[in-house]
Amino acid sequence: MWTLTILFASLGLGVLAREYWSFAPRALRLARLWVIWVALPAVILKEIPNLVIGHDAWLALFAGWWVFVGALVFALVIGRVWDWPRATVAALVLTAGLGNTSFVGLPAIRLLVGESGIGPAVLYDQVGSFLPLAVGGSLVVAWGKGEGVSWSSIVAKLVTFPPTIALVLALLLRSVTFHPTLLSALGTVAATLSPVALFAVGLAAARPALKHVRPIAAGLVWKLALAPLGVFGMATWLNTDPHWAHVTVLQSAMAPMVTGGIVASSAGLNPELASQMVVLGLFASAVTLPLWNLWF
Repeated sequence: MWTLTILFASLGLGVLAREYWSFAPRALRLARLWVIWVALPAVILKEIPNLVIGHDAWLALFAGWWVFVGALVFALVIGRVWDWPRATVAALVLTAGLGNTSFVGLPAIRLLVGESGIGPAVLYDQVGSFLPLAVGGSLVVAWGKGEGVSWSSIVAKLVTFPPTIALVLALLLRSVTFHPTLLSALGTVAATLSPVALFAVGLAAARPALKHVRPIAAGLVWKLALAPLGVFGMATWLNTDPHWAHVTVLQSAMAPMVTGGIVASSAGLNPELASQMVVLGLFASAVTLPLWNLWF
């Protein structure tokens, strides 16, 4: 109960700060920097070395790609039926195809599953969210803008992203026993992830305005219903361990990724649609995510 109170208080403080604090834009930047450069790498270094990566991990490794590629096919088909411009289709893929598996996902997994779910959730976040964003997202942006792809920039994103560096280190150090003092320090820093991440979500959650009804409805149906249903089917077919299946389905059912929306907006790919997908998806997932949790 205390954990839940802290999480909702962090989100509420972010919303209040956005409305009444002139320092809010800078605070948002600082909060994101802390999460990406400090807190999330600490979580990775703390959890991944102890994670048993066996047959059941394959679901977490590939589910995010299924969500992204499925969103691409879904958006192309629906876009052709409704004659949507290329920018709208691209914005839909960048939001409906990528989940908020870090800023919202890790706190939600900690709340719904417990600490044992953080390791699988981090693995999904890095392989199933960041890689599709860096590789697939770059391709979608180039297609949406009618430009070529810079593979050097894609590689640069992959090798310089702090959580990716932390993931490589964590995998290399799986046989190393960390000193208790270091583990305690990592745990202290990692504990800041959830409140700071949700504070950042509150800072970024602009007031929703209902436009682009059809693309938003289609995107949220995919992201919050069809995509996790497909992952649940994959878990059943692969006879995945229930714990791994539980975490992976929940991660696939997370709200659209904030960063995906920012990428779409920055590239000029229907910024209004991208922003509304992120905000409305966050509110809608507060209802749908607990429903998915009931399956387990």
